[in-house]
Amino acid sequence: MIRKADFINKVWQAPLLPPIPAQLEGNSCSSLCLTNRIKHEWQFLFEEIKDIPSPFAENQDYNFNTINEEKWEDIIVPSSLIMQGYDIQNNVEYYYRRKITIPKEYAQNRILLRFEGVYSNARIWVNDKYMKTHVGGFTTWDCDITEFSGEEEVMLIVGVADLEGEKSSVWNPDGQMVSDSAWASFYAHHNIGGILRDITLYALPKNYIAKTHIDTILDEAYTHATLKIDLQLHTSNEHMQIKTELFDEHNQLMISEINPVTHHYLDTWTFPNDQLMMRPDEAWKIENQETYENDKKFEARYINQYSSIPHGCETYSLSIELGVENPKLWDAEHPRLYKVSVSLWNDGVMLQENHHKIGFRQICYGGARHTDTNKVYINGHEIKLHGVCRHDVSHLYGRSITKEDMRNEILAYKRNNINHIRTSHYPASQYLLDLCDELGIYVEQENSACFKGDNGNGIYNPPQDFVNSFAEMIESSRNHPSVIIWSLANESGFERTYAFRTEYDYVKVEDPARPVIFSYPYTVKSNPVPYDIYSQHYATVTGQLGNDKMPILHDEFAHVACYNLEDLIRDNSCREAWGESIKIGWENIFKTDGALGCAIWGGIDDVFYIPEGTSESHQHHSKGKAAGYGEWGAVLDAYKREKPEAYLTKKAFSPIRLDEATSSFGKDIILYLSNWFDHTSLREVKMICTDEKGNLLYNDYIMEDITPHQDGVVKLLNMNVQGSTINLKFYYNAVLVDEYNLTHTEKMNSIEEISVKQPFETVVNEDEIIINTPSVSLHFDKNTGKVSFYVPGQICHAIKGPSFFVNEQELDVVQTRDVSYKIEKGLAVMTLRETYANLLEAGIKIIFDGEALHTFVSIIDEHAKLGQVEQLGIKYRLFDEIKSVSWHRKGLYSIYPENHIGRNEGTAYLRRSTSNALKDKYGVKPKWDWGQDMANYFLFEDNSKGITNDFRTKRNHIQDYTIHFVDNSHLCVTPMGSHLATFVEYESMGEKLVPCLQITLGVYYPRLAWGNYCGKPLDIPQENTLDFKLVLCNL
Repeated sequence: MIRKADFINKVWQAPLLPPIPAQLEGNSCSSLCLTNRIKHEWQFLFEEIKDIPSPFAENQDYNFNTINEEKWEDIIVPSSLIMQGYDIQNNVEYYYRRKITIPKEYAQNRILLRFEGVYSNARIWVNDKYMKTHVGGFTTWDCDITEFSGEEEVMLIVGVADLEGEKSSVWNPDGQMVSDSAWASFYAHHNIGGILRDITLYALPKNYIAKTHIDTILDEAYTHATLKIDLQLHTSNEHMQIKTELFDEHNQLMISEINPVTHHYLDTWTFPNDQLMMRPDEAWKIENQETYENDKKFEARYINQYSSIPHGCETYSLSIELGVENPKLWDAEHPRLYKVSVSLWNDGVMLQENHHKIGFRQICYGGARHTDTNKVYINGHEIKLHGVCRHDVSHLYGRSITKEDMRNEILAYKRNNINHIRTSHYPASQYLLDLCDELGIYVEQENSACFKGDNGNGIYNPPQDFVNSFAEMIESSRNHPSVIIWSLANESGFERTYAFRTEYDYVKVEDPARPVIFSYPYTVKSNPVPYDIYSQHYATVTGQLGNDKMPILHDEFAHVACYNLEDLIRDNSCREAWGESIKIGWENIFKTDGALGCAIWGGIDDVFYIPEGTSESHQHHSKGKAAGYGEWGAVLDAYKREKPEAYLTKKAFSPIRLDEATSSFGKDIILYLSNWFDHTSLREVKMICTDEKGNLLYNDYIMEDITPHQDGVVKLLNMNVQGSTINLKFYYNAVLVDEYNLTHTEKMNSIEEISVKQPFETVVNEDEIIINTPSVSLHFDKNTGKVSFYVPGQICHAIKGPSFFVNEQELDVVQTRDVSYKIEKGLAVMTLRETYANLLEAGIKIIFDGEALHTFVSIIDEHAKLGQVEQLGIKYRLFDEIKSVSWHRKGLYSIYPENHIGRNEGTAYLRRSTSNALKDKYGVKPKWDWGQDMANYFLFEDNSKGITNDFRTKRNHIQDYTIHFVDNSHLCVTPMGSHLATFVEYESMGEKLVPCLQITLGVYYPRLAWGNYCGKPLDIPQENTLDFKLVLCNL
């Protein structure tokens, strides 16, 4: 069916962004990418041109030949300029140039330049003639250069200014406070300005397809689809035909139609240019007078960026609808894509052919189709979003990333059970959205409006800038099935500009099929509310996360350890502790009615290795020389390596939940499973089961039909399992979704009766008692109660302690009393009582059995009244010849990757085995995994310690922990009936680094904050003993 289409939107002027053709008449290639990071085709002028015309001037032509040729330097494009060593200043305009050879076959066509992102303000000149200005750094826009179609070669100049602050310049002649709507340089802690995304030269026929809006509408049964294609043509020829074709996922033709373009479809409506301003009603102006005045003030800086239709062309608007029976539907678990071909014909000649990848999917929200108003549905199924907020981050190019990096990033998210991204806080590129379409990711596409009008921040940009970038985002992204939510802005004050209301009104005309979200919703005072989904940031993961009227999306949730610098500088265990928080949080969301989902903050570390000679600016969050907010990536670091948090995210978001407590095995295997997929039966999941002896017990798809959001039982009969453990792996689409070790028994440290292991000799002196055995020598100080012990003959390698600490602070002893030594039943028993400067007391009892020091510490809080603390513990000074540590522990999960810092057993080496040959270098991507890094240029000002991340991790809930020394001696710690943690930390003592063994009670990380579950503080009256034994011996 064909009818006239309605493209009228009286709220705001919709941008013109024609689809780039796949093919033109007689041309095999209709476009050329002008940005290649390898070819070095661009040059850069790193200076301000004092006599350049103002961006607000009527005539902006300029003779760039007056610039000394030697000043132009080769540069990589696209990239943030700072990453190429250019420490650009705010508000100053700098210049790129490159020669463009225009293909001869383009001569009879319209010629355009498509810019996908130039931050933040851009001006274009071709052969010294001013062509266009654009404001906004992350959206797609075009510059028409058809007038140069007869030229064989032209010189393109791109002027770029990064607006922020009061510096007077050609972009800020009055020296007033100005800012870009995205505030992205402030956010990144450095000026990110430059050509950040690709530039493409492309051609269109004189008569061309100007707009293509594609929607899929499914019937109530989700078995029949209507493919709706709205087209807008610019043509001077009425006698045209449109051919539409639909191809299936195997590129087989399904439907083909040809429709004439007649005068019936002529569209004479145009948006009045004089209405490109905020138009609030009188009541709003009175209620928000200060805001209204601020909008009017900055409207004076607005530059109209709209591209008009070519002279002599008229607009034709038509809508084509194709019926499709039983299409294969698109969702994040089944990202099935079809191809739509739309071609324009004249007298049997194909003028233009466009290709679009589409997915048949239907979004329901707000109670549509008799659904619940507090849920969102895809193809009739409730969805739960488990995702991350993500940024463009490259260790080489800053806020500019390669296509390879984009693909690897999305693949990493899919590997780690992520089905959603929020494009915080600017729109994702078209290629990244293509990947989300292809691989299956739900996208919240966010406008480049950040931190405006709330939290003490003002607004210093034209309000039109917000609406223009929003409209450009929608026009360029609307055909992507992966985009399911439009976001108006991030953490901004809704009533501090009328632009946000204008955005909402615009999108509800332009694309009502998708729900809208705004953060912060609590700043909204006017009606109707400008959102369909309620945005919540940093709700407590254990709290009430749903709503009975409207879905809540926790689109900043469970912030990854980042701002708690003192914790991260000390060790990495808070990263593992965060894993419990996201597990608790996601389980809460999944089980809560009206909780749509979450986006962890964030997906990738926001760290930039800015070159020597450039400056971090606007904000500072650490002492290291790398810039940025920090290491908040739940999946990737700035080098695109998976971090420890990635596996913890994968496990938390796993759609296959095994109840390990009720599942069992023996002759039969009985598995109690919950299906947390949204669209996938467990029959689509492959399961591999092996026993402890390595016998393959099962390798096939699950037979039971456990449907989405349901529980069920899987039974494998007559398996005859050998051993006490079975391993279960679950694969979906050949990707390992989850893995479990199901075990009959757990290793427990039993409290054994202490008895003499070997005889010893005792020498009692005036100040100390010396105990000798063939394997260890022990000195007990009768005045202080401290011990030192060492392998006989190696007193220089003595281990000394214990000393007591609370919350990482070693306590000063103000009194030692009741020091005693005696022999009981052949055992050496040493006791003492210490009082500390904070009035806390400890009773310490050490029993030596000839091999081990059994240590019992009782904390007495009669006077300090500390109540609850983060942790408390005992510390021993070690000698500085440590090679590695090894352990067994009871972790959050039954199985971890081989080198994960949270693994239940393993060995961590102080130094990386390749550290002598391969050094850590600032800004150079390591050839090893994250755990083997020996430097951190964001956290540390000084990286001279050179300790691996793996070693620099406290192990919680240990069953045993062994320190291996270079001389082949080792010290083993074994808890006796309590959940202890151990860690070797290198402390500065004068100019020396001294290793210390910490044995701690308590797993509590309050500085994780941001709504996270942080563990529980120690209640000293209830939890007041540390019991463990130490064994030192030669291997």
